Amino acid sequence: MRSSSESKPSARHFRSTLSAPLSPVAQGSLFDVAPDSECSELLCMASQLASFDPEILLSIESDLNAHALAKKRKRWEHERWVENRTEELVNLPPADMGKLQLSEGRPRMHPLAVLGFLLLRGWLGGAKDARFELILRESRSLQIFLHNLNQSSPGASTIEENLNALSTATRERIHQAELALALDEELDDFASLRIDSTHCASASAYPTDSGTLTKLVSRVCARMQKLNRIDLPALAQDKIDLIEEAGAETRQLNYRICTLTSSSALQAEKAEQEEQEKLQREILEVLGEPSDEEQTQGDATQKPEKQDTETKKESAKTKLRRELYVELYAKSQAVLDLLTPLLSLVSAEMSQAPGNPQMKQRRETWLAAMRDDLQSIATVIEQSQRRVCEGKKPSAKTKMPLSVSDPSASFIEKGGWERVFGYRPQCGFSAGGLVTVLLMPEGNQSDQSQLSQAVNGSIANTGVIPGVVTVDDGYTGECEWIKVQEAGVEVVSFSGARGKALLGEEKWEDERYVQARRDRNGAESGISVLKDKVRFGQLSSTGIEAVRREQLEKVLAANAAVGPGSPWLR
Repeated sequence: MRSSSESKPSARHFRSTLSAPLSPVAQGSLFDVAPDSECSELLCMASQLASFDPEILLSIESDLNAHALAKKRKRWEHERWVENRTEELVNLPPADMGKLQLSEGRPRMHPLAVLGFLLLRGWLGGAKDARFELILRESRSLQIFLHNLNQSSPGASTIEENLNALSTATRERIHQAELALALDEELDDFASLRIDSTHCASASAYPTDSGTLTKLVSRVCARMQKLNRIDLPALAQDKIDLIEEAGAETRQLNYRICTLTSSSALQAEKAEQEEQEKLQREILEVLGEPSDEEQTQGDATQKPEKQDTETKKESAKTKLRRELYVELYAKSQAVLDLLTPLLSLVSAEMSQAPGNPQMKQRRETWLAAMRDDLQSIATVIEQSQRRVCEGKKPSAKTKMPLSVSDPSASFIEKGGWERVFGYRPQCGFSAGGLVTVLLMPEGNQSDQSQLSQAVNGSIANTGVIPGVVTVDDGYTGECEWIKVQEAGVEVVSFSGARGKALLGEEKWEDERYVQARRDRNGAESGISVLKDKVRFGQLSSTGIEAVRREQLEKVLAANAAVGPGSPWLR
């Protein structure tokens, strides 16, 4: 780490470390040669990118400095808090937080090492993934790479912290550098753009109304019972008992809803009928009137027709399921009525309770989380009642929380594919298989609404206006078609009946459009490669911003593996 008195380094600051990061180490051992593997390919690509655009390393170091300065600011606030609580013999003026600078400290990870680990994480998964830890311990290529940078092998937590400190702007700059390097190496001219969408599954369980409601109730109840973790006095024991009982009851109802079957519903219905008949007989015996059985004995009345078994099973299950949901709504509403006034009391205690800056920030986060959960509980009760009890669609005025861990995820319905709970990214591919643009919209956005944005994003990343843009029929729309043409694209090809109607017979039969429809499969094969090589279809992070960073990392790794010198191109 440089001293605070040193000036900001220029791009030349890193050139001495970029010449041969995988060259043999000084000992010259037979085993000190980097093997020809995917790991060495990615590390070589990291070096190539840094040599091609050294500003990447400056951007990485700037992000690491900002992260370190934020941590130092927290320590400074804690020190000021401690000083204010202690009586000094001499009252000294407080230091100026606005002039905080990084000074000499422990050596920080080299920006090129951060870039290499970024590509490796995108290729293998999280820094704490089993495959990543195996590479970290066993890869000879990685050991040589770090040795030539005078870096020791960092731990998984250190790698994770440094990679998470990188901003979205830095990741996008790396993406643009990859495309610029491919253009400079004549790997691709980006004259053709193939766009398609896919779905990726959220790192969350498939949602149900009862499961979401139960998890929200359980989480807010658990927070309310553990106020000692934020240095606040615990609730009275009677309140804690009520909260525990409410949480247990909602979990039991959720279990019954999730394990409900037709046979169990019929048994419950039969038991309920027997109980009602028994009660009715007891009442008639008290009144001295004959029961229904005694009145109908000896009658030769015709037996009623046998009811359809399947219909009876379905109606019994539906009825019992609705009854359980109604009971769950009532219990959840009781929790809401119990905790809402308690939350106001906790908020008042937080404002008056002493604490250091870190504890105060933690209390604010804790309070905001409980408020959000209570609001989500009310929303789920309202929207689920419309769907389960009234048979209506959820209201579009308020978005119903579908997941406790990933509130940004949505149900993705695409063509004839099975419905997936997650996200719907848009990917643009060049003729060489490089991903030139990645869009991660929130919700189940239609393909048609994303076309011009995807084309403009590809132009911004590559600096090249493609001559041909080819998509499937789901993107067909006159408004978006005009926008893409206004961007300078000559051939905009749609596949399918709607595309043919929009383009007209003459353009549809034109050889350029015929060839463009043939090339459209390049997008589908590109998505298949992403899902197979970098697990693009399964997420490990939650929240829209974290998901965008994760998927962009995977794109960076996939582009690096497709880049110059890749085994895929040999």
